[in-house]
Amino acid sequence: MLQKNILKLMFSTLFTFSLMLGLVIFLPLSIITKSIQNLNPGLSFQSTNGNWWNGSVWLSYREFKQVNMQWELDLQHLWSGQIQSRVNIEHSSLKGSTLVNLPLHNLYSKKPVELYLDGGQFTASIAQIIHYLPSTPYPLPPITGQVTLFNESLSLDIQQLDHQGHGLPMINLHSPIRFSTSNILVSNSLNIGVFNGKITSTSTPLSYQLFLTNPSTPLMMTGYSVLTAHELSSNYQVNPSDNVASELITLLDLLGKKLQNGGYGFNTRYPI
Repeated sequence: MLQKNILKLMFSTLFTFSLMLGLVIFLPLSIITKSIQNLNPGLSFQSTNGNWWNGSVWLSYREFKQVNMQWELDLQHLWSGQIQSRVNIEHSSLKGSTLVNLPLHNLYSKKPVELYLDGGQFTASIAQIIHYLPSTPYPLPPITGQVTLFNESLSLDIQQLDHQGHGLPMINLHSPIRFSTSNILVSNSLNIGVFNGKITSTSTPLSYQLFLTNPSTPLMMTGYSVLTAHELSSNYQVNPSDNVASELITLLDLLGKKLQNGGYGFNTRYPI
């Protein structure tokens, strides 16, 4: 009798475990996205496809509409206590991929949930990016081209990302995001060269800082911009080469301040 009871217990335990495993494996992706949306009101999901370890969704986050995100989970890392997945993102103004790491202990600890993005590379349209920038006191000339972002290690605090306080979700950049540009044309197809730089975050003041440099002709430029919850300020110096197009000089005369060394200064500050 005892042996039969032990067998019944074993079969009952095996059945319960199999049922729970089946529920987890075949858990509809829509249930997961609904839970995420409840935790992050700024997110909305339009459609889902696949499952939680290999699937895709169409989503919107604030001003960014119709974003397609695809992922493929590396199940081997679950045994080491991490959720690791390659994530691909495609939007009308942004396209790229990154490796996402989420330590499992972050899901049940009292600390804010953090995601770690490693080895990310994204390409964006400059014309599309400008569409999302705050309005400036003077109209920006048409700018076309691409910018490529490179990230070594980025930490995303989910609570900070969803913070609605002043409309500036701060991301702690343990390692700066570096970028380079190509095919930059401004105002009637004037070539202004190739730029490089980096984006960092600061705590005093709470802000993003963008450092920009262009050591090549026809423009040599260096400087930085600071974005806080209340204002955007910039400080740049531009030195055109001797053979620069006259249309570009006219544009610099309109937008910048002529300096004694022959260059132009751009020092602006305005509220958001």
